[in-house]
Amino acid sequence: MVVDTNHEITDRNSAIPIRVDGYYVHRIPCCTHLNDANDKPVLALNPSSRLIWENCSGELTVQELIDLVHTVFDDVPYEKLEKDIVDVIEKFLSFNVIECQYSQS
Repeated sequence: MVVDTNHEITDRNSAIPIRVDGYYVHRIPCCTHLNDANDKPVLALNPSSRLIWENCSGELTVQELIDLVHTVFDDVPYEKLEKDIVDVIEKFLSFNVIECQYSQS
């Protein structure tokens, strides 16, 4: 596996997002945040970005994440969902809360 430090997805079929240790989902009545180890909110999460975060386990490629999220949010056009998911993953990358590994197959 190759770890990419770029904040852009270059190949959805080989990019495998994985959470960086030290961050967790914190739910309060009004909203959901991704917090750091010091309990400081880093990012606000909506239901789809929370689903993406929870599945950045190093097991699914970006394309597989897109397909998974589409099964949950099947009322959203696939092309829009695809763009939104890539944007969320790239935002996670820019905040250094995930890394992307690229399989060499």
